[in-house]
Amino acid sequence: MTLDEKLQLTDAQKQQITAIWAAAEQQGKALRADDSLSKDDRRAKMHDIMKSSHDQIRALLTPDQQKTFDAMPRPGM
Repeated sequence: MTLDEKLQLTDAQKQQITAIWAAAEQQGKALRADDSLSKDDRRAKMHDIMKSSHDQIRALLTPDQQKTFDAMPRPGM
């Protein structure tokens, strides 16, 4: 079951979440290409990107959707 199905997202929410994921993906690609960081620093920054994306998505949700979202496993966490 997808996030959309579990949370019954509106079209506007779907568009906003897609944009958040796209931005996170771009940040992740840039991070992976940055050879100046240590493996631990890269991992920490990736964790920050994922947490930020999660928080941005959660902020778009209704209180009922947030309850369901909070009960879902967080990828990579």
